[in-house]
Amino acid sequence: MGQALEAAVRQAAPTTEKQEATQQLKAFLVESQRLATVLRLAVKQHYGIGPEKLAEFGLQQPFRGRPRKSRTAPEPPLPPPTETSEPPSAID
Repeated sequence: MGQALEAAVRQAAPTTEKQEATQQLKAFLVESQRLATVLRLAVKQHYGIGPEKLAEFGLQQPFRGRPRKSRTAPEPPLPPPTETSEPPSAID
């Protein structure tokens, strides 16, 4: 009976280690996201919010204006189909 309990403990150990590793990984990811946010804010604080300088750090794409729409004339709408009161003629 003692050997069976030892085997069960050994079998459960990798699962426990995996769960602990997963929890540690999640904690590291949360911490790294917080640090990345602090660094982004520090760069913005130091260099200002000008898009050209922030683009050097990959924080913001420089705004170059919106592309202009083409000035081509829109196509005129198709006329509505006309209804005739005469039934179609039968072909002999």
